Amino acid sequence: MYSFVNNPNAVKIVCEFFGYPLPNITMTKNGTQLEVGQATVTHMIAVTEESSFGSFHCFAINKNGNASHAVELKKAGKQLYYCMNEKRFSI
Repeated sequence: MYSFVNNPNAVKIVCEFFGYPLPNITMTKNGTQLEVGQATVTHMIAVTEESSFGSFHCFAINKNGNASHAVELKKAGKQLYYCMNEKRFSI
């Protein structure tokens, strides 16, 4: 997943796991706990600085087992635009 510093749109990460009984979920970023909940947890990220990027992990557990999933929020590269009128690229 990609974003950029000072993106006006927050990044939304949703962790959803199914099971019976409903699993307990923990979301972490770079090893630090962010959210806890049951079945679904959501975390909104306002990308305002470089430290907003990182590895987000979701861990689910119930009496029958466990599961996990990870997503990396990375810094997007500079966007390239092609100007049709001037037939050139700009950054």
